[in-house]
Amino acid sequence: MSDGTWRALAFTALAATLIVQFQTALPDREGAIENDPALSGAIDTQNVDLEVQLHLKSLGFDPGPIDGIAGSRTRNAILAYRKWLGVPGGNRVTRDLLLTFGEGG
Repeated sequence: MSDGTWRALAFTALAATLIVQFQTALPDREGAIENDPALSGAIDTQNVDLEVQLHLKSLGFDPGPIDGIAGSRTRNAILAYRKWLGVPGGNRVTRDLLLTFGEGG
């Protein structure tokens, strides 16, 4: 398999893992995970942000520094990614966004 195929498989596995983690934890599909009181201390949002940044960068979007902090460049990359997919939504890391990763995005 090519390097690109392995990378796609790795991100699909990552997305599946993240989806399972958040399936029941996020009742609001559009709520930003860092603002959800139900998740207070339950997940490492910086790690999730880091994985999202890596995924966006692998697809050619510029999330800024790969540092696990969803700053303005990461939020702009999320918006561009959603527009590219034709999926409505905001610029935050949400359950809805993570679900798109498992759908081939």
